[in-house]
Amino acid sequence: PEILELYEYGIDIPHEILHNILALPRESLIADLNTLLLDATNRYDYFYGRFENNESQEDDFNTAFALHAICLLNELKAEESLPNILFFLKGDYDFVHFWLGDHVTETLWQAIFTLGHANTGLLKDFLLNPKIGTSLNF
Repeated sequence: PEILELYEYGIDIPHEILHNILALPRESLIADLNTLLLDATNRYDYFYGRFENNESQEDDFNTAFALHAICLLNELKAEESLPNILFFLKGDYDFVHFWLGDHVTETLWQAIFTLGHANTGLLKDFLLNPKIGTSLNF
């Protein structure tokens, strides 16, 4: 139930919820957060369609759960999740910016720095992928 709350809140998620989530058992929490990223990837068309059909664009719809997952994985220093994050970031420009918006340049670097410091080879391979520059616009 705690993980489902990540779907309900945007960037203004209450700190108490984040503390409760971080208190969950580490191994299963990391697995759940990786599943959130996979859900965002697999159901992109569904969420994008909901967003496009939400004429009022009110706060009752948010796409922050993928960003929450990345930030929480960073907080957990879950280096083993770096491949999952990089797989998520291999999406095209519209995909990445739908999920992360300005956080692509403002927040994402923190997770990449923290989780990638011990795996520079994986980061190098990611950055040398010719499709990455056009989707992330670093």
